[in-house]
Amino acid sequence: MRQKLAAFALVIAVSVYGALLMSDVFLWWQESGVRQTGDLYVRDAGRGYAMRPGFKGVVTTTQPFAVTTNAAGYRDGEWSAERPVRVLVAGDSFVFGEPLPLEDGIVRKTEACLGPDARAYNAGISGYGVPQVLATIRKECPALRPRHVYYLYYLNDTSWDEMDPSSRTVVDGFVVQAVAADRRTPLPDAELEQRVKAALAARRLGLGPTLALAHLGRFLDQRGIHPRRLWGGAMVPATPATETGNADDYTEEASRAAAGMVTAMREAAAACGGDFSMVVLPSLHEVTTGLEEPATRRLVGLLAGSGIDIVDLRQTIPRDRRLHLVRDRHFNGEGTAWVAARLAEHFTRRHGSLPASPPRCAAQ
Repeated sequence: MRQKLAAFALVIAVSVYGALLMSDVFLWWQESGVRQTGDLYVRDAGRGYAMRPGFKGVVTTTQPFAVTTNAAGYRDGEWSAERPVRVLVAGDSFVFGEPLPLEDGIVRKTEACLGPDARAYNAGISGYGVPQVLATIRKECPALRPRHVYYLYYLNDTSWDEMDPSSRTVVDGFVVQAVAADRRTPLPDAELEQRVKAALAARRLGLGPTLALAHLGRFLDQRGIHPRRLWGGAMVPATPATETGNADDYTEEASRAAAGMVTAMREAAAACGGDFSMVVLPSLHEVTTGLEEPATRRLVGLLAGSGIDIVDLRQTIPRDRRLHLVRDRHFNGEGTAWVAARLAEHFTRRHGSLPASPPRCAAQ
């Protein structure tokens, strides 16, 4: 009888471990594909990096998706100023549309909401921070002369590296950190190339870490639900932390500099004949925890009283709907439709209704 119980317990243990092992391999597979960008990115003197004009290929972040860039170097159709109503949307990967098809992104859906007389230009590039967005608006606004410029802000836009365009560069198609650990000393190209090779090698599936369920452990630990956090006596998960609470990565000085740059965005838009708004995008972490990110709170506070038009979507995002992807911080298709509808509503309040605006967006 004891032998049967022992054999049964062994079968159960092996089955459970096998399931955990498969989960660990799956998580490794998802991690291993991050930022496979081919030759999408090129070095840019003013912004650190930009996208290659005329690129066409498949990019993999948390999942593979097709990317095509226009002659200006953005993920959009070719730009022209023919339509009477023009809107420039600038920002990072949320504007770029990662990792969704182009037509499922915020910018295309905003254009559809505004109707056939409108053209919304996608000036988003993944990883861009406040300085790079400002440089992009200054670069593209004069030729397009949009009626409105929207900057879609995300919580990491004021991190130390995104506030310093020289901190990143492009090596073999990869955007890499270009400075040493002191965050000031530039690294030579040979070392950058070696770091890319080491990073690629680290993505290979290792027997030891996999048997130890290292990838699964990291996944649970990042969410505060690792068993070692629960076995401290109270059996209660750790209080979730904010994503921008590290004072070394998100400094008050950076927030002050960012506030000045956002003000400069408004001035650049005005010089092109357009209005300007900063749109605060809610993160999945903020939606699920109810926490307010310190970096966002500082920036919004610094801009209070400046006259900057701030559209804070954290205040209106529905908590009972899943608007973000499951294994990705970005919005899903329903989420991009919701954001696009909010942008179209805001534009209509500021500039009046367009004759042929489709009514379906209002219900999002």
